[in-house]
Amino acid sequence: MKKRLLSRAILLFFLVSVIVFFVTVVIINHNNETAAEREVINYTHILKRQYEAGEHDKLITEVKKVDPDIRVTVIDSDGVVLGDSFSDEITENHLDRPEIRNLGKTYIRYSNTYKKTYLYYATLLDDGNYLRIALSFKYYQMNLYLFLTLLALFIASGVILYFMLDKQIGTTIAPLNEQIEELSSIAGYKGGEFEEDEIIKLTNQVAYIHQILKSNLEAIKTEAEKVNYIVDALPLGVIVLNNKGEIKQINEYGKKLFNYSANITEYLYLSRVEEFNNLIKESLEKKTSMQADCLLDNKIYNVSTKVITNEWLNEGLVVIVSDIDLVKRLEKAKRDFFANASHELKSPLTSIIGLQEMIENNFVSSKEEFEDINKRTISEARRSMKLINDMLSLAELESLKAKPMDQEVDLKVLVLDVLKSLDVKIKAKGLKVVVDLEDAILKGSLEDFRKLVENLIDNAIKYNKEQGLIKVAIKEGKDEIALSVEDTGIGIKQKEQKKIYERFYRVDKGRSQEVEGTGLGLAIVKYVVLAYDARIELDSTLGLGSKFTVYFKKA
Repeated sequence: MKKRLLSRAILLFFLVSVIVFFVTVVIINHNNETAAEREVINYTHILKRQYEAGEHDKLITEVKKVDPDIRVTVIDSDGVVLGDSFSDEITENHLDRPEIRNLGKTYIRYSNTYKKTYLYYATLLDDGNYLRIALSFKYYQMNLYLFLTLLALFIASGVILYFMLDKQIGTTIAPLNEQIEELSSIAGYKGGEFEEDEIIKLTNQVAYIHQILKSNLEAIKTEAEKVNYIVDALPLGVIVLNNKGEIKQINEYGKKLFNYSANITEYLYLSRVEEFNNLIKESLEKKTSMQADCLLDNKIYNVSTKVITNEWLNEGLVVIVSDIDLVKRLEKAKRDFFANASHELKSPLTSIIGLQEMIENNFVSSKEEFEDINKRTISEARRSMKLINDMLSLAELESLKAKPMDQEVDLKVLVLDVLKSLDVKIKAKGLKVVVDLEDAILKGSLEDFRKLVENLIDNAIKYNKEQGLIKVAIKEGKDEIALSVEDTGIGIKQKEQKKIYERFYRVDKGRSQEVEGTGLGLAIVKYVVLAYDARIELDSTLGLGSKFTVYFKKA
């Protein structure tokens, strides 16, 4: 009974092995075909670059010297052969060839002229001509006679193996059984009570181990998918290269950055930026991790390489490309801010020091002069304090400092309170204030909304005309609440309206010393608007006045 079951098992094994052999041959042929396609595409890209670089006169002769098995053909837009590395006397029109009609696709055809099978690939050149590469397929396709010979040897070996096993199965099964039982014990397998036949027992044990391995492989696959998902979600380009510079993997960010397509197989074709390509080339050659800043797609990116070694990559590279353009711009903005702040603070402090030195050196001859100096000193000190407070407000807004954001703020009450606090300034300029305020509730920080309202109304006072008018209105719409502040002041030129929210920007530079201000008011307003996902509009006419309107979304 055992021998019969064993014989059947060996026969089954043999049949399965034959099937596996056939499948393996098919896979090998497929892989070889893929390799051939990749090689012919790479050849095409290299020769195209040489042709478009002005080397088309020497192209065909050089190819003949380097590799006589590669056929290169240059065809004009009408299908006429301009040059061929195999023959100088080709008269047939090539416009109907499938590789010409379908550029970018490979075709395997038998050449009646040269009695060989070729893999064809064609691409369009800059001058409107076609470049076609034909690669002999004999190096990639398994010979039929070789296949049949291997198959015969395999069958003969299987028959011999069958008879050998049939005689020696008794001595073989015992250690095999021991090993499988050990694996089964590790895997947690417990055999059934009635498994007396050795073959059945072995079969069940192997099946159980197979199931365990399958589960483990599925778990590994799941983890790999998780890793790929995380890598694809990263806000930076990740490119994995082998030691030949071939792309093994690229994440989604990298694909978008370099406009990646499946036919790009080498890093050289990712970018035409010389600095980027040289960095990777040097890192591959020296087997050293490197980094540098490169200008890619009109933005500054940091490119870093990390040398890694494993069987899959064989001393390859991981290339990380990160967008640092925003960081560079923020750094410049900070430098500009501190430079401007220093300049703005220096002016009133210099004035204060100068006025005090006049007093110390007894340059003041009358009580009127002393009082004038005292007033000017107080004014400059207030100006400095205002500047410092505005800078602190702006820094607080930029730092996203935690504040109570769920306060219910009565906008009408807030506007009236701000107008009351600025009443002295309003009366000093003889301004008339007209209000049209509807009830409106905003959710957020009272401090933030106060800064916005104060700066808008303060601006309307500073840049208004003597005896001018200020209109403040609150209108509640279906989805938005509109706060508007209108003045009859100097107005703003059209070309300057986009710049007014910049730090330290003054609309009327000629009056910057006369008008008390820091140049930070509208920058603070803009930050509050952005923080609350609101929007601001400006309607201004030079010499007639300006109207700022902020639209808040309803809570």
